[in-house]
Amino acid sequence: MRARDVARRAAVRAASAFEPDVAAARGRSLAPLRSDVSDVLLIALPALGTCLMLPLGALVDAWALGRLTPGGDPLVASAALAALEANSAIFGFAEGSFAFVAVAMTRVVGARACAGELARARAVRTGLVLAACAGVSAAAALLVRRDALLSRLFGLARAPELLASARAYFAIRALALPAIVTSSASSGACVALRAVPTRAYAFPLAARVLVAALLVSLGGGLRGVALATVASAWLQLALLLAHLRAQLPAMAALRWRASGTGSGVDSDSVDAAAVAPRAAGITLAAAETAAGLPRLVNSTRAAAAPPAAGGSMAASSGVQAWISVSGAALVVQLLTSAAWAAAGRAVSRSADVQCAAAYHLLGEACHFLACTAAPLSLAAQGLLPAALAGGDGARVRRLLALLLTLAAGVGCAGGTVAVFFGGAAPALLCADAAVCALLQRTAALGALTVFFGAINQALYGCFVGLGWLRAFVAMNGGGALIALWLIARIPPAGGAESLLAVWRAIVSFSALKALLGLAQLPALARRTLSSEPTDTL
Repeated sequence: MRARDVARRAAVRAASAFEPDVAAARGRSLAPLRSDVSDVLLIALPALGTCLMLPLGALVDAWALGRLTPGGDPLVASAALAALEANSAIFGFAEGSFAFVAVAMTRVVGARACAGELARARAVRTGLVLAACAGVSAAAALLVRRDALLSRLFGLARAPELLASARAYFAIRALALPAIVTSSASSGACVALRAVPTRAYAFPLAARVLVAALLVSLGGGLRGVALATVASAWLQLALLLAHLRAQLPAMAALRWRASGTGSGVDSDSVDAAAVAPRAAGITLAAAETAAGLPRLVNSTRAAAAPPAAGGSMAASSGVQAWISVSGAALVVQLLTSAAWAAAGRAVSRSADVQCAAAYHLLGEACHFLACTAAPLSLAAQGLLPAALAGGDGARVRRLLALLLTLAAGVGCAGGTVAVFFGGAAPALLCADAAVCALLQRTAALGALTVFFGAINQALYGCFVGLGWLRAFVAMNGGGALIALWLIARIPPAGGAESLLAVWRAIVSFSALKALLGLAQLPALARRTLSSEPTDTL
C-alpha cells in the first residue's frame, strides 16, 4: 500500500509540474489568434457607426412616413411608403453604381502613403473633381428621364395617386446625388488617411432625423423626407471636405493646371517619392498573374529599378490612374445595384400599395442589418494585403477563417433580429394591418438575406484585399444573372405570392454569391500562398 501511495503522489507531483508547461503552450498557440482578433476589432469597431449611417437614414425616412403622418391614417402612410420604394430603387441603383469611387479613392490615396502630402492632396483633389462631375451628370440625367423611369419603367402610371407624390420626391431627392457621390469619395480618402471623422456622419444623421420628423409631422410627407435627405447630404459633404482640408493643408495650395509645364502635373509632383527608400523584403505587387492572382515581389530589386520617365508617381496621380483601379468595384456595384433595382421594379409594377410598403420596410431593415458586417470587409482589406506582403501565409489563413466566422455570427444575429422585426413592425414603423401581415410572411426570407449578405460582406473584403478581382467579378456576375432571370419571370400581379417570389429571388442572389465565393476560396488561397516569390513584375 505504501508503495502504491508513493507512486500515486509522485504521479500527482509530475502532473502538477507539467500543467504550467501545458498552459504556457496553450497560451502560445492562442496568442496569434488573440492578436488577429484584436487587429480585426481595432479596425471594425470604429468603422461600425460609419457603415450604418446611410442605411439608418433610410430607416429614419420609413419611420417618419409610417408613424408621423398627420391624421394617423395607415393607408396614407402605406401609400407614401409605396411611392418611396420606387424612388429608393432608382436612387439606390444610382448611388450604388457610384459606390466604387470610395474603393478607388482609398486605394489611390493609400498607395501614396509614402509619397508626401502634396501627392496625396493631388490624388484627393482628382478623385473629388471626378466624383463631383459624375454626381452632377447622373443627377441631370435622372431629372431628364424622371417621368419615363417612374411611370413606364416602374409602372406607377397604373397608380396616379402614387405617381404624383413620387415625382415630387424625385425632383427634390435628385439634388442630393452630387453630394452623396462626392461624400463617398471623401469617405474613401478619409479611410486611406486613417482619419475618419465620426461627427461628419453623426451630425448629418441627427439633422436628418430632426428635419424629417418635423416636416412630416407638419404635413410635408414625401417632400419633407426628400428635403431632410438633401440637407443632411450637403451638410455631410461640407464636414468631410473641411476635415480633408485640415488633414491635408496642401490641398489649399493646389492649382488645377501646372505652372511652367504643359504636362498637367505640378513641377514638384514627384515630391519625396523619388528619394523615399522602400523597405527591403517581400511586398505585394499591384499587377496580377495570368490567372488573376497577386504576385509576391522582391522589393529590394524593385527599389533599385530606375523610375519611369517623367516620374511614375506623377503619371499615376492623373485621371487615368484613378479610374484604372476601380473597374472591378464598378462592375460589382453595377451588378448588385441592378439586381436590387429589378426587385424594386417588380414590386412597384404591381401597383399593390401594401406589397410595395412591406417590401420597402423589410428591405431597408435587411440592408441595415447586413451592413453591420461591412466593417469586417474594411478589416479584411486592411489586414490581408499586409499579411500577404509579409509572406505570412499562416496569418492569411487565420484571418480568412476568423473573418468568415465573425461574418457568420453577425449574419445569424442579424437574421434573428429580422425574424422578430416582422412582429415588431407595427410598433416601430407602420400600423397598416395588411402591411404587417405581409412582413410576417416574408420575415424568414429577409433573415436569410441578412445572413448571406453578411457572408458576402466578408467575402468582398477578402477577395479585394487579396487581389482576386476576376474571381470576385465572376462570383457577383453569376449571382446577379440568376437573380435577374428569376425576377423577370415574376408576373406583375401583386399580392403576397408575387412578393414572396421577389424575396426568393433576392435570397437566391445572395446565397449564390456566397456559395460561389466560398467554393473558390480554398483553391485561390492555395494558389496565392504557394506562389514562389519572384523578382520581376
